[in-house]
Amino acid sequence: VWVGCENSDGDYCVTKLDLDGNIQWEYTDTDLNNMVKDMVIDDVGNAYIASQNARVTQKISSSGKRQWNFDSKGSPGKDPFDLDIDSSGNTYIALDDGVQKITPDGDPDWFLDVYNDNNLANSIKVNNGYIYRRNFRKK
Repeated sequence: VWVGCENSDGDYCVTKLDLDGNIQWEYTDTDLNNMVKDMVIDDVGNAYIASQNARVTQKISSSGKRQWNFDSKGSPGKDPFDLDIDSSGNTYIALDDGVQKITPDGDPDWFLDVYNDNNLANSIKVNNGYIYRRNFRKK
């Protein structure tokens, strides 16, 4: 069980619990800021965390150690809304105006600019070699 939380010090965190509710570890990082927007877990227990307000995506190992940090503040897309991973360990981030692919080592691979004044990405799924991205319309 994985939980996005705010700990007793007021820091935002991710906590891994066993099925009896016992804390296995707690990961805290000021880069998470105050909005963990999405979290995905891979087959070996690594957590991928998108923090919208901080504009970062992080990979956290199954033992609670940060593996990489992708800062989207300087990228074209900026705010991460959703993320997914493929069977090769690549991460796909739905940013507010595009899709960013991150390699398993945390390096940016490509950015697909799909900016439209009226649409923002808010959902992404990877399945059988295809990327599905859903938008919502700004009013």
